[in-house]
Amino acid sequence: MERRTIAAARAGRAERGASLVETVVVLAVAGILVGTAWPRAADLLDTVALRSAAVQFASALARGRTAALSEGRAWRLRLDGATRFVLAPLGGDASAEPLPGRTFFASATSGGDVRFFPSGLAENATFTLGVGDARRRVVLNQRGRVTVE
Repeated sequence: MERRTIAAARAGRAERGASLVETVVVLAVAGILVGTAWPRAADLLDTVALRSAAVQFASALARGRTAALSEGRAWRLRLDGATRFVLAPLGGDASAEPLPGRTFFASATSGGDVRFFPSGLAENATFTLGVGDARRRVVLNQRGRVTVE
């Protein structure tokens, strides 16, 4: 009977937790996994942020065309620095809207200044947005259609 009690006590002690060596090994393996996955995860997050910013900016371009059509007057979108843009009636003023996160305008045709006319037409423009090394283009054609590439 006494042997059973000692064996039961030893088994209970073994189930109480992990040893220091086991804990260090688990932490080392977790550190290696996180270290190798982190660059890919950061690239993925940049890609998602860039896609979101491009869609948001394309939506602003579409709003400009819609406003010009519905109000019967010209509207204008112009870049305000590397990370902001202003959408307002031609001759009017509005506050600048920022691009989300770390997104910036890498380049823009027409100096980053486009007009939308009451007829639904617009000036051609191509905007290139960037985050880190990733780039995405937003294209506005003469008919006022916006595409994200």
